[in-house]
Parts: sequence; C-alpha cells; structure tokens
Amino acid sequence: DSRTSYRSIGTSVHLTTNAVKSRIIKMISDGVILGFRMTVDVGVFGFSRTYYVGIKDSQSLEATANRLGLFGQIITRIESMGGVTTFEIAVREEQGEEKLESLREALRPAVVQSITMGHAFPVRLKLGSADYMMMKHLLSDPRMRISELADKVHLSSKTAGERLRRMKDDHILR
Repeated sequence: DSRTSYRSIGTSVHLTTNAVKSRIIKMISDGVILGFRMTVDVGVFGFSRTYYVGIKDSQSLEATANRLGLFGQIITRIESMGGVTTFEIAVREEQGEEKLESLREALRPAVVQSITMGHAFPVRLKLGSADYMMMKHLLSDPRMRISELADKVHLSSKTAGERLRRMKDDHILR
C-alpha cells in the first residue's frame, strides 16, 4: 500500500520515521523502487469483467490495438521481450463471451497467445463527484498527502481520509 505512512512502516519494522523516509528516498534514487501506483476497479465505471490478452504481432501493433479496442476499453498495455504484448481490456456484461470468442479471428494476422478472464468487484459504495476527483488526483500521485488531496477536491482532511478509507475497504482502490 503506497499510501502507508513512514511512521506506520517504521513502527512495523522498528525504525524511526526519518530512517524509513531516507531509506525509501534512497531506494527511489537507486532505482529499487520504480514508482508508486494506484489501481481503480473497473466495476466503478460499469464494467463487469476484464480480460488479459497476450498478443504476438509482427506487423502492426497499433492496428491490432485499434481492433482490440472494438471489444472493450483497453486499460493496460504491457510490451515485453519476444514481441509479446499483453492488453488488459474491460468489457461490459452485454459485450459477453460470444463476442470475445471471435477475438482470435478478428485480430489476424496477429497471434493471440492467451486470453485470461477476471471479474470486477461489485461496487456497493455510492460514489460522488468528489470521489471521482480524488481518484483522478491519486492516479497521478498515489502518495499525495490527504491534506493536499482534500484541498484539491474541496473537502476537509477528515472527510477525504474517510472517503479514501471506504473506497479501499470496498476494493474500489488498490
């Protein structure tokens, strides 16, 4: 959890807050920690499933990505060695499995090496515009201080912290 405070980390590993902070800063500068990220469950935006599609494309990866976008919203694109690119695609229930069964054929001449399905969590928490604004700011800086986040979305620090905790508890944010 990239939002864990230096004090909390220090308590669990028996170091002072300053020692934890300086070690984390050193790990960032040494390239041990490459960055911090936050993920938002796609169920918040009405998607019911995610698919991870591994594709090997020797011709035009951009054209393949455009065709893949017709099946759902591309969330993540990871290129790796050997010419394999993995896409995470969010789909709505009505887009269903029958449409995805034609995926291999529709993406030719690219070769679909694997398709793995995941599910979005059902969202029980009613989200407001301030919640979406908080997510937007946290996507750009997951370690943003709650007081700074609260100022950006015009909430008190206590309210922003409580909303953030509830979104984490409901698996909306990770």
